[in-house]
Amino acid sequence: VGFDHLEVSAASNTNISLDTQSYTFTKAGQLYQVLAKVSGGDGKTPAITTSDSSVVSVSFYKKDSRGYIYNIVAKKSGKATVTISNNGKSASMPVTVSLPETSITLDTKSYAFTKPGQLYQVLAKVSNGDGKVPTITSSNSAVAAVSFYKQDSRGYLYNITSKQTGTATITISNNGKSVSMPVTV
Repeated sequence: VGFDHLEVSAASNTNISLDTQSYTFTKAGQLYQVLAKVSGGDGKTPAITTSDSSVVSVSFYKKDSRGYIYNIVAKKSGKATVTISNNGKSASMPVTVSLPETSITLDTKSYAFTKPGQLYQVLAKVSNGDGKVPTITSSNSAVAAVSFYKQDSRGYLYNITSKQTGTATITISNNGKSVSMPVTV
């Protein structure tokens, strides 16, 4: 008795479990490690994905005796679902990134120069920023030129130099927030 062909179909016996049901981040750059335990998998490292890579980044870290360890890093406020999958099966966990709002305050509301060629320094204090030096711009660089000077324990110090008679708006921005002050020469 011969067989023309033999079909064998085996249902996937893969099972994936995570050591965490959900997680909430409170700082940008914050790292959380999730452990995935896989039984009956295909022997390959399970893949990790995020539903929103602008909210969290995900990557494989290492395998140890407990299972597979993955890094999840907060990027910006929002929600995402992290999914680990292998051999047609997956396990997911919701993550929330809840960052405090960035705020910027200036030590000066407005400034009036008396003539061209003068220098004024404005101090910007940033709370919950992105860690980068806030940018400064002038709406009219022919009237007032601007540049970053230095950072110290009080905040960020900027130079404003009067160039010619007129008005300009100075704007300092960080992490999507801005604050402005008018200057006149």
